[in-house]
Amino acid sequence: MLKRHRSGKKEKKPKKKKKRKVANDNPNSIHLKKVGLSPELQEFLKVEEMPRTQVVKSVWDYIKEHDLQNPEDRREIICDDAMKPIFGEKMTMFTLNKILSKHLFNLAKSEKDEITEQHSDLEP
Repeated sequence: MLKRHRSGKKEKKPKKKKKRKVANDNPNSIHLKKVGLSPELQEFLKVEEMPRTQVVKSVWDYIKEHDLQNPEDRREIICDDAMKPIFGEKMTMFTLNKILSKHLFNLAKSEKDEITEQHSDLEP
């Protein structure tokens, strides 16, 4: 039965706070799943594979460290010599992920392809 306030209105029940989800330890989680990098991106980041989220973070760290954002329009990024093979002369922060997607590939898929190639070589 609902309690009534002195004024005759119904009292609201206090809302329960929702617990935030903590980082998932699932190896298939997007934050942990490693992707392969193109040779150009490998040369730029100095690693062969890393999670997609970390690739984007590393690129942004590089942009901020070298002050590559256009001071008049902070959305625009002016690429230096190290970035030009991947991104071209200029890009916007909104096209960064689109351009990066061309340089990332799923490792699980490539490993699966290698296994099927090995099995097809064994068959007469």
